[in-house]
Amino acid sequence: MNVSKFRKGVAEWLGDNVDNGLSGDAVQTLRELLEQLDEKERRQDGYDARIACAAREDERARRLVQVPGVGKLTATAVLASVSDLRHFPSSRDLSANLGLVPRPHSSGGKDRLFGIIKRGDGYLRTLLIHCARSALRCGGEKPDRMLHWALQVQQRRGAKIAAVALANKLARIVWAMLVSGDGYQPVPQRSATALA
Repeated sequence: MNVSKFRKGVAEWLGDNVDNGLSGDAVQTLRELLEQLDEKERRQDGYDARIACAAREDERARRLVQVPGVGKLTATAVLASVSDLRHFPSSRDLSANLGLVPRPHSSGGKDRLFGIIKRGDGYLRTLLIHCARSALRCGGEKPDRMLHWALQVQQRRGAKIAAVALANKLARIVWAMLVSGDGYQPVPQRSATALA
């Protein structure tokens, strides 16, 4: 149930001419809870406006929102968390710091990769995985080779593995963009005639 339906239902239920079977104290308590909900929504709208303003004013954030799935919240969170790129000599170091790389295990000369290591900034890792899910939802419409690769991984391995693999690539792309100062340049999907 979304908040607007909840709010409308409670307002009708607590109306002045409605016999809801509640005591006066219970009605007053529910009205106070609705006021608290209104206040929280006003504060959240203010925070959203601040994040949008920060993303507009920072040139790096404006470039990062060009990456498929990355929005203002993720762009500003990346810039807040990864302020000094000297801590990450390569894109893999950033990805590993966020816990988006597979956990290796070697035994008897065989290398195996297990689930992601989940170390580092869990909030930023979660944001990048949500970005990847968003990019996967609309990836089929865009002529971007990376998105088509992720969709193929999704067909072979499942949606969760594809989202984490794409989040790993997104972290590496973000690192490269911040280091080089360039914008996002999608690599076009090769056509079937070009492959023949």
